[in-house]
This record gives sequence, C-alpha cells and structure tokens, in this order.
Amino acid sequence: MKKLNVGAIPFLNTKPIVFGLESGLGADRLSLQFHSPAHCARLLEAEKIDLGLIPSIEYARADDLWIVPGIAVASRGAAASVLLYSGKSVENVKTIAVDSRSRTSVALLQILCAEHYGIEPELEAMEPDLGPMLKHCDAALMIGDHALYCREKTAVRRDLGADWRELTGQPFVFAFWAGKSGALSTEETGLLQLSLKQGLENITKISSNYPAPGINNAAELHEHYLSENIQYRLGEEELTGLKLFYIKAWEHNLIDGVPRLRFYEG
Repeated sequence: MKKLNVGAIPFLNTKPIVFGLESGLGADRLSLQFHSPAHCARLLEAEKIDLGLIPSIEYARADDLWIVPGIAVASRGAAASVLLYSGKSVENVKTIAVDSRSRTSVALLQILCAEHYGIEPELEAMEPDLGPMLKHCDAALMIGDHALYCREKTAVRRDLGADWRELTGQPFVFAFWAGKSGALSTEETGLLQLSLKQGLENITKISSNYPAPGINNAAELHEHYLSENIQYRLGEEELTGLKLFYIKAWEHNLIDGVPRLRFYEG
C-alpha cells in the first residue's frame, strides 16, 4: 500500500495534533513531513503531498479540498502566538511587516485593520525577526514560536485572536487538515483523530520535551499555551467562526467567494 504524504507545521501549537503520528501511529500508512504553513499549502496545491495542515484561508483559495473533521488549531480568545507589535498606538500605524510564512494571520490582520483598528496600512512580507521588522515598518506581525517566545518590549502588543473575539464574539480557526477529494479513507481519518487524542493526553510531556533554548520556565509556558490559549476541536462554535472569517475575507476581497465546507467521513 502506497503511503500518504502528510505535510504538517513545525510549531509548538501543532505538536498535540501530530503527537500520535510522531510516536509511530499509522507509520505503515502515513509519511509525515514538516513545512511552514504557507509552504504546506503550496505543496498541497501542487499535489506534492496528499494531506496538509494548511492555513484556513488557503481552503478558500483552492479547488476540491476536503477537511478532516474535528481537528483544528484554533483559539477562543487570546492565541498568544499571533501578535502585532508596534512602537506606537495602532491607529497611527501606516506600515506593517508581516511574517512571510503566514497567510491566514495576514488575512485576519487585514480584516482587523479595516473593521477593528480603523486603519489601511501597507503590508510588507519579511523574515520573522522583530528588530529589523520594526526598524523597517511601524508595526510587525509575528506568528508561531517566534511570537510566543518574543519578550521584546514595545508600546503596543495586540493579540489577534483576542481582537477577533472582541470584534465578532466567535472563535478563530487558524489551520486544519485538508486534502483532495478521496485522498483519505475513514480509517486514515480515524488515525489522525487518534493522534490528536493521544496528544491531548500528553500535554505535559509535550510541554517538557519541546526545545526552547534560553526561555525560562519553558515547560510551564508551553503547558499554559497548549491548554489555555490553543483549542484543538473543530466543533460547531469553531465552524461558525470559520464561516464568518470566510464571509469577512470575501467582503474585503481577500478570497473570490465563500467556500462550502466539505468533510471526509470519520
């Protein structure tokens, strides 16, 4: 049997999702590799992988993608790893450097700028290094581990997950598993769901073992982040928030239309 090529993201917040897979679950059926969120989406689009943990905005920009039910990287408030840094108040921001690895967070930022912050800044993609980003632009969007571990003090730090919740009252879905129609069997869907179940049962182990050089009390930081900030269930509330995100993205011309959500069996 040919193994499915599965592309995941090498951030701390995905470790519970891939915990079982990294521990050998489904090794005879699934081959796991890691890429940035944006590159994962590109590989899936080019059919270089069969399934990808992709930024949610990319589902709306692709054809014939289906979603693995019940699994997501989401937040119901502060995400702690999707942060806007600035040396000035947000209403005075005219330029924003954005992490070049991100797509969903950039779309979320554009919506918040228009509807929550009341600004129309120019965005420029840069490598995720806060110092040069803030030297070049008024503000900087950081995602993932770079944002979680960043301790640089700035006048303003906005959490985009919290700001989305304040704007809409809904959770925000950053990423989920997706693939082409028919790519995944019911049994393989079950393996992915079991991988997350095992991960959620091992949050303390994940938190202790994840490398974070130079970060004090890293295990405690990780456990709080994985337990309190990031949500992993793609339930009804998350789906409501996801649909609203697509509606707003379409209203702001970030996608061509609001996609229909289609799910693999399982």
